[in-house]
Amino acid sequence: MAEKNYELQIENGVVTGLSFSQHCPASIVVPEGVTGIGNHAFESCGGLQKIHIPEGVKEIGEYAFAECKHLCSVDIPDSVTEIGNGAFYCCSALKKVSVPCGVTGIGSEVFMCCGLEAIELPEKVKYVGRNAFTGCPLRSISFPAAFEVIGDDAFCGCRSLRTIELPDSLDYIGAKAFFYCTELKKITIPEHVTFIGEAAFFNCHSLALAEINAKIKSIPRGIFWNCCSLRKVSLPESVTYIGDSAFIACKVLKNAVIPQGVSRIGKELFCHCEALEKIVIPEGVKEIAGGAFEGCRALKEAYVPDSVSEIGDRAFCGCVALEQLTRPRQASVGYRSFRDVPGVPFDMVIEDGVLIDYRGKCPSELTIPGDVKKIAKEVFYSCKELVSVTIPEGVAEIGEDAFQCCEKLRKVRLPDSLLRIERGAFDLCTDLKKIALPGNLYSIGSYAFGYCSSLEQVKVTNRVSEAGEHVFRGCFKLDPNCLKHLIDNGVIDTGLEIENGVLIRDKSKDYAYVSIPEGVTRIEDEAFRGNDRLHEVSIPKSVSEIGERVFRYCSALKTITIPEGVSRIGEETFCRCIALEQVTLPESITSIGSRAFRHCTALKELRVPDSVTEIGDKAFDSCDSLTLVTKNAVVRAYAEENGIPVREG
Repeated sequence: MAEKNYELQIENGVVTGLSFSQHCPASIVVPEGVTGIGNHAFESCGGLQKIHIPEGVKEIGEYAFAECKHLCSVDIPDSVTEIGNGAFYCCSALKKVSVPCGVTGIGSEVFMCCGLEAIELPEKVKYVGRNAFTGCPLRSISFPAAFEVIGDDAFCGCRSLRTIELPDSLDYIGAKAFFYCTELKKITIPEHVTFIGEAAFFNCHSLALAEINAKIKSIPRGIFWNCCSLRKVSLPESVTYIGDSAFIACKVLKNAVIPQGVSRIGKELFCHCEALEKIVIPEGVKEIAGGAFEGCRALKEAYVPDSVSEIGDRAFCGCVALEQLTRPRQASVGYRSFRDVPGVPFDMVIEDGVLIDYRGKCPSELTIPGDVKKIAKEVFYSCKELVSVTIPEGVAEIGEDAFQCCEKLRKVRLPDSLLRIERGAFDLCTDLKKIALPGNLYSIGSYAFGYCSSLEQVKVTNRVSEAGEHVFRGCFKLDPNCLKHLIDNGVIDTGLEIENGVLIRDKSKDYAYVSIPEGVTRIEDEAFRGNDRLHEVSIPKSVSEIGERVFRYCSALKTITIPEGVSRIGEETFCRCIALEQVTLPESITSIGSRAFRHCTALKELRVPDSVTEIGDKAFDSCDSLTLVTKNAVVRAYAEENGIPVREG
C-alpha cells in the first residue's frame, strides 16, 4: 500500500482542512466516524481527482470542494442531507454526480461551472437555488414530482440543454433562469406556476415553441428577448400585464395574440420582430409605449382601438409595410411614432420653427417648409429612399445626425442663412458626391460628413471658423484641394500629435492634405508611415529634422517640399511612395539615407543640390523612371555607379 502523504484536519467530527508535504493528493479517503465536511475544507485543491466520503457524513459545507478543477469522482453517501452553497463550484472535470435521496434542495452555486452533462434530482428536492447549475454542459435534467422552485440564473448558460420537462408542481421560475440556453428548443410552463422572473429565457436562440399554461397575471420584462427562432407563443387569458421588451428581436414570430385584459403595450414589446404580419390590440389598452412595434418590417395590418390615449416615441417607426392602420385621432403621438409607415399620410411636424419629426413615408425628393428655422436632431435619420433635399432660406441650423445614414441622398441644397451644421448631420450619406456649403456657415461639427465615401467635391469658404474632429473622415474620394485653406488656417484639425515641438504621429490619417503647424522642429520616425490617404503635406520652415521612415508606404503621396534647414533625408523616408511625382530638396541637404526613395516608381526627375556629400546604399533602388538632375560630382558618380540616368542642371 502506498504511503499516505496527507493529513486531514478534523475537529469535532468535521473535516476542516487538508495538509500535505509536497503535492496535493490525487485521491483522498475520508475516514469513518466523520460527520461533516466543513466550509472551504478542500477549496482549490488543484491536484485532487477522487474523494470517498463515508456513510455517516450528514453535511457538505459551503465551497467545500470549490475550484478543485481536476476532481472527477466523488462518492456522496445517502446519509448526506445538506449540500452547502458553492460546494462544488467550478469543479470543471466533474461530469457525473449522484445527489443523495435525503437532500431537499440544491443551494446557490452548488454545481456552478461544473462539467455535469446530466443530473437526476431525488424525490425530496423541492428547489434549485441561484446559479446552481450555471455554465454546466447539461444535456438533460430530471425534476422530481414535488419540485417547486427554480432560482435566479439557475441554468444560465447551459448551452447544451435541448429539452426540459418542468413538473406540474412547479411554482416559481426565477429571473434569467434559462438565460443563454442556446440549444433549448421548446418550453411548456405548467399551470401551477405563479411567478416568472425577468429575462427567464433571454437569448435562447433555438427556442421555437413556448406554451404558457400557467394562470399568471404578469409576463415579465424580456422573458423571450432575442429568442430569434421563436415561431409560436401562447399567452393565457389571465394575463393583464406584459413587461417591456418581452418579445424584442423574436425575428421569426409571425403572429401574437394579446390577451383581452392587457391595458398597456410595453416599451419595445415586439421591437424588431421582423416577421410579424398582423397585430390586433384589444379594447381597453390605454397606452402603446415607445418602440413597441419598431422595426416590424413585415407588419401589414394593425388595429389600434379608441381606448388608446397615448402612442409613445418610435411606436411603429420603421414598419415599412404597414399600409392598413386603424388608430384613434385623439391619441397623443410621440416622436418618430409613425415614421416610414406608408399607411399614414406624409406630414412634417414643426414646433416654434423647429422641424422635429415627420410621419408617414418620406418621399425621395423633399422640400423643407419655408417656416422652418432649424432642423432638429435625427429628424431624417436613416431615410433609405431620400434622394434629394432642398432646405429653404431662413434655416440657420441642421441638428446632430439629422440626415445620418440617408444612403441614397445625392443632392442637397443648403440656404445662405445656414450658420451651423452639427455633429454627424450627413454622416454615412454614401451616395453624396458634392456639396456647396453656404458663405455664412461658420461651424461644422464632428463627423458632419463622415464616411461620405462618394464625396468628391466640397465648396467651402474662409468664413468657417469652427470645425470638430473627423469632419470628413472616410471621404476617400474627396479632392484634397477643397480643404487646403481650412487646414492651413488651423480650422480643421488633421489629428497630428505634437509634443514640445516634435510631431510624433498622424493619429487620424483622415486627410489627403496635411499642413504641419509652424513651430514644429522635428518630424519623428515613422510619423506618417502607412497613411495611404496622404496626397500632399506642407512642412513649415521651422522643421530642421526629419526622422527615418517618416513617409514609408504613403502610397498616395504625390508632392512634397522639404524646407531649408533640413540637412538629412533619413533611411527609407519615402520608401514605397509609389505615387510620388515631385520632390523639392533644399540647398541645406547634405545626406540622403539608404533606401530613402526606394520603389518611388512614379518619380521621374529629382533635382539634387550641390550641398549633398553622402548618398546611402540603394537610395534610389527600383526608381525605374528616375533621372537625377545635378551638377554635384558626388551625385553624378553615385548615379553612374548605380546605373541611374543623370543630367546636368
